Amino acid sequence: IIGMREYVLPGWIDLMDPGGTTMSLHFSYPLAVLFLFLSCTFTLQSQLDDPSQDWKKYNIYQIVTDRFSTSNPNITTNCPDLTKYCGGSWKGITLRLPYIQKMGFNAIWISPIVKNNDIPGGSMGYHGYWMSDLSQVNPHFGTEQDLKDMVKAAHNEGISVIVDVVANHVGPLLQEGDFSQFVSFPKPEYYHPKCDIKDWGNQTQVEVCRLSGLPDLDQKHPYVRSTLNNWITSILEEYNFDGVRIDTVPEVNIEFWKEWRALIGSQRYVTGEVFNGDVNYVGNYANTLGATLSYPMYFTLLNVFAYGGSMFQIRQTLNAYAKAVKRPDLLSTFIDNHDNPRFLNRQSDMYKYKNALTYVIFAQGIPIIYYGTEQSFHGGADPNNREILFNRFDDTTNLYQFIQLQLKYKNHYAASLTITPHIECYVTDRFYAFSRDKFFVATTNVGTQGGTQTHTITFHPYSNGDVICDLFWGLGDCITVRNNSFNVVLQHGESKVFVPKSWILKE
Repeated sequence: IIGMREYVLPGWIDLMDPGGTTMSLHFSYPLAVLFLFLSCTFTLQSQLDDPSQDWKKYNIYQIVTDRFSTSNPNITTNCPDLTKYCGGSWKGITLRLPYIQKMGFNAIWISPIVKNNDIPGGSMGYHGYWMSDLSQVNPHFGTEQDLKDMVKAAHNEGISVIVDVVANHVGPLLQEGDFSQFVSFPKPEYYHPKCDIKDWGNQTQVEVCRLSGLPDLDQKHPYVRSTLNNWITSILEEYNFDGVRIDTVPEVNIEFWKEWRALIGSQRYVTGEVFNGDVNYVGNYANTLGATLSYPMYFTLLNVFAYGGSMFQIRQTLNAYAKAVKRPDLLSTFIDNHDNPRFLNRQSDMYKYKNALTYVIFAQGIPIIYYGTEQSFHGGADPNNREILFNRFDDTTNLYQFIQLQLKYKNHYAASLTITPHIECYVTDRFYAFSRDKFFVATTNVGTQGGTQTHTITFHPYSNGDVICDLFWGLGDCITVRNNSFNVVLQHGESKVFVPKSWILKE
């Protein structure tokens, strides 16, 4: 069930069957409630039997390993040049796992782990995407044992570990034609002939030419294919990773990804980077891998919350997903990452940011929150959006506690929340509300100077007489459902998340 066509009754609702087919039904409100109940009941058992159900409970915290934490908490380190290594390590991540777990995250996404090469006198492979030797881990991050210890410690904290991997390219060439620096792929025949991607609408060019000048591996070459296949299976077994984030997915022929998806196994979450706003283009890869980063929704949320675009765009993107993606509930939803300027660099209004974060946390999809969000990081384009977090692990900041509170509720009620659909309840250009299970989420993009908004809600998951409370204010902001409706009042651009009064958790 994807969403209401209109927020007044009667209306339209889009439905998607397990095969991905969509249809529209016209209804009166009582019939709609009965139909929703029967639809959810019908799909409940199949969802419970789905191994991906555990992934839908993920709240992922993305870490740039080199920028997160050093091994020694007593060392105060500055990093004046963000194109170089700054000193973050796997031991540092291990040290700060309680900080992550306390915030409410149960999964982390870490940088690629293999040894990288550098440009002499220039940029370094601190990010992990300039592979030189698949057989070695990046010594700047630590040893193989450090990595194993970090994964084990994370698992002991109830945190799954998703590893970032690259199969499209290697690091920058020091001398054109000399591939000997790349230990795993030292021969010219392992690469596509030199050309640069200039036309992103030409898929052949995207797959065989170089991204940012980086030598492009030929995955159809038997040695390249077998080496990459053996490597991915070996690191998953060796380090016991729970999931995989795949870099530069469209730059590789899709047949290769079908093989990799089978090798990774159905028990691990896989999400791929398809840096594109076209839902159909992204959907092709999502249907192959199981999920991708939700870039079409990212661009939508950016337009809506940062730039004040109509909130009807959210409906449009969700409906497009329903038609193009088999499992839109597994897409990775985000508002910040290492490849884009941070939200607060584009838009400084904190309430607009909070609304975007509330949407990411509770809406359809698996949420990813980028490290430093909780400390109000506001870096611009790469590398300035990859700031160091060293010695800034403050769990009293407003955003840390804002995220923590929402994840506290989401985790507590995850068993029922994750098996219920995202249902649009009310939408205007400046207001978007939806429900999942007994959660009613109200967001707006008017910002701090937006004054007061009042909306009467008639489509919702509650019954007459139910008392519902906003989790941000607890028992201080409760309302009673009467005549099948209630009023939502938002002041100064705030977001609200209502739950039944009996669901309010003690501090």
